[in-house]
Amino acid sequence: MISLLTYPVARVLGDEAALTLLAENGFSGIDYSMHTYPLDSALYALPEQEQARYFQALRERMEGLGLAACQLHTHYPTYVENQPELNERRFQAVEAGIRAAGILGSPYAVVHPMMLDRPLTPEVRQTTWEMNRRFYSRLIPMLRECGVKLGIENMFLCLGGVYQPAPVSTAEDMACYVDRMNEIAGEELFVACLDTGHAHLLGLDVAQMTARLGNRLRLLHLHDNLRDCDRHTAPYLGSLPWAGFLEALRASGYRGHLSFEAHGFIRSFPPELMPAAVRLLAQTGRQFENSLRA
Repeated sequence: MISLLTYPVARVLGDEAALTLLAENGFSGIDYSMHTYPLDSALYALPEQEQARYFQALRERMEGLGLAACQLHTHYPTYVENQPELNERRFQAVEAGIRAAGILGSPYAVVHPMMLDRPLTPEVRQTTWEMNRRFYSRLIPMLRECGVKLGIENMFLCLGGVYQPAPVSTAEDMACYVDRMNEIAGEELFVACLDTGHAHLLGLDVAQMTARLGNRLRLLHLHDNLRDCDRHTAPYLGSLPWAGFLEALRASGYRGHLSFEAHGFIRSFPPELMPAAVRLLAQTGRQFENSLRA
């Protein structure tokens, strides 16, 4: 299944019109962009029952168009230093995202790890692990209640204009987080979400990361860049070696959906050309699917 982040179209047309445009231009799945709602948005201010009605209506609209929710992005950042009250509101927004994923029928919610805006020293790595262990552990009851698994995504830091590794950047980092959190949960509630653009920005080999993650890898965020900034552009418009990555996916037996996070690409076009941009991404997705079947 090929899916696309709803954000770049929904920001212009709204959720329902965005679903229609995606369905009419080649996509069968969506990555719902709940992360784009600020903490003070009207959506988070709604009582829980009204939020549920909103997402139930959206699910009915989505299914009527032949679309499935493949994943959902919850609110981020998940943590900012010296903001304890806002961080608790961020946690509540993440919980709301997991509930929304369950209502939409999405099996996965992507929840970014907490990070500190500091160079990655052994001390920062350990401190961040303890923060994330507590953070992710608090979400385990909600994941069970909603029947949703949590995707841990590889991230990066930009300090002083220089891109640097975060505590969860490499395949080894991701595998460690997923395995340790599943041990705490006592079941598989945590999976790996490989963001190709984030990895490429740091000079990491996405094919090697795919092989290292193995069956932990259930989610993809597909986009490209020139290793100069986090462009979120379409595949083949950057310098990521897509052929090797696709071969690694095929060899790994990957059976998840192919989700594009190329909002930088779509946003570069005026609204009247967005359908064509979406169609090109869908065609790219079908080519990727054919490569995986070869």
